[in-house]
Amino acid sequence: MDWDHTTLVVVTAEAGGRQGIGYGYADAATARLVADTLATRLPGLDAFDTNRAWIVMTEAVRNLGRPGIASMAVSALDVALWDLKGKLLDRSVADLLGRARDGTPAYGSGGFTSCSDGTLAEQLAGWARDGLPAVKMKIGRDAARDIGRVARARLRHREPQEVGGTVEQAPGDVDADADEGG
Repeated sequence: MDWDHTTLVVVTAEAGGRQGIGYGYADAATARLVADTLATRLPGLDAFDTNRAWIVMTEAVRNLGRPGIASMAVSALDVALWDLKGKLLDRSVADLLGRARDGTPAYGSGGFTSCSDGTLAEQLAGWARDGLPAVKMKIGRDAARDIGRVARARLRHREPQEVGGTVEQAPGDVDADADEGG
């Protein structure tokens, strides 16, 4: 199984001459659910009442089931509404929600197990050029190959803690120490 594409669902919310943007990685059915079910229930609500909008949206998907596409649709629109609220108030969403910390480190994410070693090297080099201090790549398809892939990633990013992995596919048991050479 190869992951050969990703669908990005982009949602906008408008009020007061401003536009909020939300998005999610989901099936195109998510966009249809936003347009046909969720967005039709929001006109007339106060753009500042994000909690009421969330309740209206979750009630709208009650009989569809909340996990999966329904949650992705609600989430994308909820993000757009919070973004809109921030823009209307000229404040960041982090300020609206309350900051837990001053910043969040960024990292490059990709390195799919279906990528060739050359493609992986290009991604890592690009992330390093862009100043990203850490990477997350997929592992789990081929433990023997993963050891070399993780080793190459560590060469690009000097500290071992700067390389993380997520299991994309795990046919059978995965050796938890594979990326450590153990």
